[in-house]
Amino acid sequence: MDWRKHAIKCVKIILGGALVSVGLQFFLIPNNMVLGGVSGLATIVHYLTGWPAGMLIALINVPIFVLALIFCGRSLVLYSFLGVITTSVLVDAFAVIGFVVTDNLLLVAVYSGVLVGTGGGLLLSAGASAGGTDLAARVIHTKWPNRSLGQFILILDASIVALGALVFRRYESALFAGIAIFIMIRIVDYMLYDRDMAKLVYIISESHGDEIREKITRDMKRGVTILHGAGGHSGREKMVLLCALKGKLHIIRLKRDVKLIDPDAFVIISDAKEVVGRGFSNLID
Repeated sequence: MDWRKHAIKCVKIILGGALVSVGLQFFLIPNNMVLGGVSGLATIVHYLTGWPAGMLIALINVPIFVLALIFCGRSLVLYSFLGVITTSVLVDAFAVIGFVVTDNLLLVAVYSGVLVGTGGGLLLSAGASAGGTDLAARVIHTKWPNRSLGQFILILDASIVALGALVFRRYESALFAGIAIFIMIRIVDYMLYDRDMAKLVYIISESHGDEIREKITRDMKRGVTILHGAGGHSGREKMVLLCALKGKLHIIRLKRDVKLIDPDAFVIISDAKEVVGRGFSNLID
């Protein structure tokens, strides 16, 4: 791997770990709110024993990392190790400050969700894992590959949230934790997928396909794939143009240009969750 790409990944992992640490130490841990994962389990043990939460995050991750190294490969584990060490060290470093931003559970849920979600998104986008239940779920998934990975993560995290509610006897916190988890998941999804969302366009034209293709490639500087089809009723041959576009302005312009060239053209526009390739996102190394 290019050392620059490696350095960028490491910076993203360290920044992601720092954001997760801020969310944990300044919002979640002092308010005994558990979002699941190893950090949630560490929060529970920290409450019961008084041991440093950051140290507990590292210790609980050790057996999980050993199993992940055996079943999931070295690259994921090494990058994840950097993320976990960063998070563990900073959680305990921030604990020295002894600062609690708020004890309002709604604010705790919202801001911790944003911080942990953004940090987790940076970690995952760098090819790392936040450690903990997602790594454990990957290991379990190797044994039952016919089941969804998300199901295993949900089961593990829900169990830890429920355990936290029982230990802390603050069932209201578990309800607010649901809000934080929702925010966290939406932010992670946006960082990993939604930013790369595009529109997939099919343009079906009987006699003006070449003109439309030239307009898209020459003026809009976008690639076009030509498919050959036939009308199901008429049997006449038709040119089908396939094009991926990003941005509302491109879609508006395309519809306008197609209408001017061929008012009888049939245009289908649908969402593409992610487009990988030239002009869009790059393939993950």
